Amino acid sequence: LYNRDIELVCDETVLRRIGTDTRKNYANALISMAEQCCCVSQISNYFSSVALEQRIVAIMKGKPHSKLVKVASVILVITVSFCLATTGKVTAFVDATESISGADTQWVWPVESKQVTLSFGEHRHPLTEEIYFADHITIAGTKGESVVSAVTGTVSASGYDTAYGYYAVIDGANLIRTFYGHLQDVYVIDGATVHAGDAIGSVGATGYATGPCLAFAVYANEMAVDPIQYFD
Repeated sequence: LYNRDIELVCDETVLRRIGTDTRKNYANALISMAEQCCCVSQISNYFSSVALEQRIVAIMKGKPHSKLVKVASVILVITVSFCLATTGKVTAFVDATESISGADTQWVWPVESKQVTLSFGEHRHPLTEEIYFADHITIAGTKGESVVSAVTGTVSASGYDTAYGYYAVIDGANLIRTFYGHLQDVYVIDGATVHAGDAIGSVGATGYATGPCLAFAVYANEMAVDPIQYFD
């Protein structure tokens, strides 16, 4: 089960306790919390906004979830509660980089260039000197050159984002999701099936980019991980 299902069931449980007539207030509270958290423009913020939109729609519609998802949610809550009671902290049940290593996935480097200009992880802003976290890598490229899918999968989203320009998102096997941003053109449409190595767009400088490049992110089980670990 995806984390999104658990969130939706938790929302449903809260609404049953506080009353369905408070749906709008509860939805506004979630939006307010999200606005306070989105201080840095990251690719993860895009996924968070999509997830929040799904939660708001579900809250306002009040659509119930399956018994299987509800039972799984109860088990998860009980397990977390037990961990808190016995250890005083939550120990991660699954390490995305270990259990979902992508060992069974064929990976293809998305562009011809191997020059990584921004690495995954913490950085200090050159002007403000503030510490920020990059949930992706940036690869230098030549404007117009092909960007290929790193994995075989399905195009789950594409469009334009203020920070990352034209982008495409491809969901692969083993809960792997890949993001390609700053594209000049997008060659694929939502729902299309692509294979590793298929051209999905071209390198550009759309969004917040100072030159032709590719913003490339990998998510394993909805957690941002360093893309470099998947390539030799």
